[in-house]
Amino acid sequence: SYLTTRLLAEIGDEDRLADLLSAGVSLKVGSQPDFSYVQFDFPTSEFEKVLKLGLTNLNQPIFSEIRIEAIKKALLSEARREKSRLFDSAILCLKQRVFPESSYAASLFGDANSLKSISKKDITRFYQLLMDPDKVRLIIITDLAKDRVDSLLKIYGSILKFKMAKENQSDLSNSSGSNHSSLILNHPKATPPECLYQGPTGAAVLVGYLLPGPLEKTYPMAYLLQASLSGYPGSILWPLRQDKTLSYNPESYLEIINGNILLWTYLETDSQLISRALENLRGIFSRLAENGLSQEEIESSKLMAYTHYQRISFSRDNRIINLALFLANNLQFDFENQLPALIEAVQPSAFNDLIRSVFKPGSAIEIIISSD
Repeated sequence: SYLTTRLLAEIGDEDRLADLLSAGVSLKVGSQPDFSYVQFDFPTSEFEKVLKLGLTNLNQPIFSEIRIEAIKKALLSEARREKSRLFDSAILCLKQRVFPESSYAASLFGDANSLKSISKKDITRFYQLLMDPDKVRLIIITDLAKDRVDSLLKIYGSILKFKMAKENQSDLSNSSGSNHSSLILNHPKATPPECLYQGPTGAAVLVGYLLPGPLEKTYPMAYLLQASLSGYPGSILWPLRQDKTLSYNPESYLEIINGNILLWTYLETDSQLISRALENLRGIFSRLAENGLSQEEIESSKLMAYTHYQRISFSRDNRIINLALFLANNLQFDFENQLPALIEAVQPSAFNDLIRSVFKPGSAIEIIISSD
């Protein structure tokens, strides 16, 4: 997916490239577990030109052997760098534990064998599948008037038969939740060899959990739970840095993969502190499973969640990624805007029920990386 998307961002036509550059376009491309994207950033005054040129380029990609091999080399280099970074290595290990025998367990950049096996014919076939109107969404964030945007979409939208993502388009949502199949968690006794860290001296502890329940119902509570852990001053993880000096950057993360919510905490530490760091994390989650959070702690967590949402949503890049993520998982287009209200509406009893369910004994996926 990432290889094909990178090729879609390559502008092979020199005249088209010159027109895009003259319009001040900044082109970005990326992949996440359930979607890939090409992003065009440009001045509002150039909207019509970039809309036409961008859609035309996506409709007429150039899959030359030279470009394919060049991007394969770049992806292989990035895959090596990924294994040399503590954080990325830990996340890759986690996904290998949670999604064994699945493509979600592999690096988004591929490896030498998988990249070598991909042919131009494979890329062309995948592109044809990728451009299915039911799979493609066009997301526009602009200060232009909606009527102006709609009129231009009527003119140029037919270049690619996208389903336009609009707030009143009910068929973008699925009232019964995600179409993704349920995930059965596998707990291998040991981290597989592919998880070996190949970078400089360092140590990290990661503890992950899968959250139960329908995505649209559970995600607001998951967002609140992530904020309560967070690693910022006043959060549950903060004493691991401030009082116990077990980590320089305790943090919690939330990700949707294959319709499932994955929550994890991550600590970078020293090799001699790994056991203490892991035991302290186990203690935190054990107490949460037993006691939950008080009304006061939940209200404080809601404030941290709202602050985090405001900070993240202020970035156009983050907003685009979140919109794409929610659409890829069959949530309503307006779910992003509704999230603060959904978090505020979380009831303490339901939230504590979720906490006890998530952190029950035997549910943790623990990853330890150490290189002396």
